[in-house]
Amino acid sequence: RFAADMPDREERASAVYATLTQQADETQAELRAFLEDQGVEYTPYYLVNGIEVEGNPLLRQEIAARGDVATLLDSPHARPIPAGSPELSIPGTDSPPPGLSWGVDQMDAEMVWEKYQITGEGIEVAQADSGVDWTHQALRDQYLGRSGDHNTTWFDPWEHTTEPVDSGGHGTHTLGTVLGAGGIGVAPGAKWTVGRNLARNMGNPAVYLDCMQFLFAPFPQEGDPFTDGDPLRGANVINNSWGCPPQEGCDTTTLSIAVQHAADAGQMYVVSAGNMGAGCDTIDTPAQAGAVISVGAIDESLAITSFSSRGSSEKGIAKPDVAAPGAGIVSS
Repeated sequence: RFAADMPDREERASAVYATLTQQADETQAELRAFLEDQGVEYTPYYLVNGIEVEGNPLLRQEIAARGDVATLLDSPHARPIPAGSPELSIPGTDSPPPGLSWGVDQMDAEMVWEKYQITGEGIEVAQADSGVDWTHQALRDQYLGRSGDHNTTWFDPWEHTTEPVDSGGHGTHTLGTVLGAGGIGVAPGAKWTVGRNLARNMGNPAVYLDCMQFLFAPFPQEGDPFTDGDPLRGANVINNSWGCPPQEGCDTTTLSIAVQHAADAGQMYVVSAGNMGAGCDTIDTPAQAGAVISVGAIDESLAITSFSSRGSSEKGIAKPDVAAPGAGIVSS
């Protein structure tokens, strides 16, 4: 965590990127050589020092027996949607209701806009979710790729689309809550980029890391995260409205390492606590990580919703960190 004490954010981000990529190259060298000798496809990562391997149970046993491997996780890949399936129809309206969303109003965001003249200008928010409809009237003007150049503002490790799309509407909705125009967003002056880590509502540790690395140090869509990443273009804030439960292959450690490295570089994760409440210990990774701001949900009566997940966290501290409007929300 050496970089956390550096006062200059660009210096911090550059130092973390250089250190982590070098560490991964050096410590993964022998395992990569072994996999290449076996003719096995693999993808290396640096934000967490790991490798995703396409293999069988016998290869898994061989890897597990190695002294340079600490942990093995499953990385399940959901089957693709059958060809010819109809596209999901996203219900909505062309025009939002007049005035502020009740959630924006309840948080007194307008007081911050008016009293302090702060609406998010100069801040880049990146989202990892189902994608975004970048032409949506509440979002298009804030998109950093609105000129039509999406090369370092959109990344889709699922289907490798070249411009933002949204297969389910969830990402468009949650991004609108963050910065949508017309009274639906808390920070309408902020700009955005996006990584599509959930083409459907199931991911895996590798695809989450694909997007986390892109949003930490953006690279061209066909580029190499290790050599083409630019940490100086990384977003200030990452918004995550998802969790990675054990059935997706995650443990409580792996993504926590990634968000801690991002925090050391000056990048903040703001993460939904999740919808698995109301019992204790229902909060998933990465919301339980100490390095993130995790957000629970309240309804319009200011009561905590029955679905909002609770901690504790990996360090035994209370989670979520804050609660905010999260039920019956009108958004994009």
